[in-house]
Amino acid sequence: MISFRLSNSYAAAHGVFIGRQSEETSLSGIYIGKTARFGLPFFLDFEDLVSPHVAVVGMTGSGKSYLLKSLVARAAVSGAFSVTVLDWNGEYSEVLGAFGREYACSRGKAQQGPSVAPGARAAASFNLSKLAVHAEKVEAARRMLSEVSQGLGRLRQQSRVRHALILDEAWKVASGGELASLFREARKYGVAVIAASQNVCDMPAEILSNAACIVAFRLHAESDFAALRNSELIREQEIARIAGLGVGSCLFVMKAKGSGIQRVAIDRVKGAFESRLLMFTGDGMEFVVKLEKLKRETELLSYDAAARSRIHGFVSGRKEVDLASFIGMLRSLGFGRASVVPYLRRLGIEDACIARAYSESSAIE
Repeated sequence: MISFRLSNSYAAAHGVFIGRQSEETSLSGIYIGKTARFGLPFFLDFEDLVSPHVAVVGMTGSGKSYLLKSLVARAAVSGAFSVTVLDWNGEYSEVLGAFGREYACSRGKAQQGPSVAPGARAAASFNLSKLAVHAEKVEAARRMLSEVSQGLGRLRQQSRVRHALILDEAWKVASGGELASLFREARKYGVAVIAASQNVCDMPAEILSNAACIVAFRLHAESDFAALRNSELIREQEIARIAGLGVGSCLFVMKAKGSGIQRVAIDRVKGAFESRLLMFTGDGMEFVVKLEKLKRETELLSYDAAARSRIHGFVSGRKEVDLASFIGMLRSLGFGRASVVPYLRRLGIEDACIARAYSESSAIE
C-alpha cells in the first residue's frame, strides 16, 4: 500500500478584490482576452452558464496551460471563490508562489491536503511532481478526486460558484470515473470543475455533455473534430477555424442561461502576469525585464520543471532583484557560465554588468 505525505511549501494566499465581468452587460467575471473580430474585452462569468463546468482542449503548445494559469492567478486575487489545482509536474509553482499555497505530495505518511471547501477564498495546488512513478501520481490524483467527491455531501447546496477545481492533463484520470462523477454532482454545491486535455477524444462523453463551456485551442486530428461535432456545440464551419488557430487563440462555446449557445473567438489569451515588471539591480545599474519575458527565457534555459520553479520562486513577489544574487542562485542550480550569460543577454542585460555581477557572486562564495 502506497501512502502519500503532503507538506506545505509556500505561505498562505493573499486575497484582494477583482470583479466578475461579462463582455456584453454585467461587467462581471474573469478576464480572458480580447475578441478576435472586434477587439472587445471578454470575461468568463460562471454565473451566466447553465453549469459552471469547463472543458479545455487543444494540442501541445496551443495555449491551454497558459489559460489555466491565468484563471488560477485571476481567481486567486479575486476573493470571489477559492481554487484548487491538480498539478502533475510542478508547473503551477510560480502562480501559487505569488498568489496561493502549494502542497507537495511525496511517499510517506498521509497528512491533510489542500482544502476544497468553498469559502476558503484562496488558491492551493496539489503538487505531484515529487512522485517519480506515473502510476503513483495517478493513484494520488484519483484519491484526491475521490475525497473531493465524497466531501461534496458535507457542503451546503448553492447555485453560486464558491470553488473551482482545475485539472490539466485530465486524460490521466478521465477513465477512472471520479472526474465524471464530479462533472455530474459538483455544480449543486457551488463547485466548478475545469478540465483540460490535448485531445477531445480523451474526454468521456459524460464530461463533454456536462460542461457548459468548451474552450477549443488549435486541434488537427480528425478524431477530435468528430468528437466536437458529436458534442453538438461546435458547428461545422467552426472546425476549419479551430484547425488554423494560432498560439494563444481559442474559441469559447458556452451554454448560457436564457440565451442559448454563445460563441466567442479570442484573439489571444491575456496572461495574468503580462504587465508585471522586474528590475535587476547592482553596482549602480538597473535593468527592467517583463516577467513574461523572464518566463519564456527560463523555459529555454532549462527543461527541468523543478529548476524553473526555483528560478521563478526566487523572483516571486519582488520588484527588485540583485543581479549577483540571481546569478549565485543560478550557479547553485548547476547552470554554468556558458548557459547563464546568453540567458541574461536575452533578458536585455549588458555584458559589462553581467561580468561585474558574476565576479561579485564568485566573491560571495
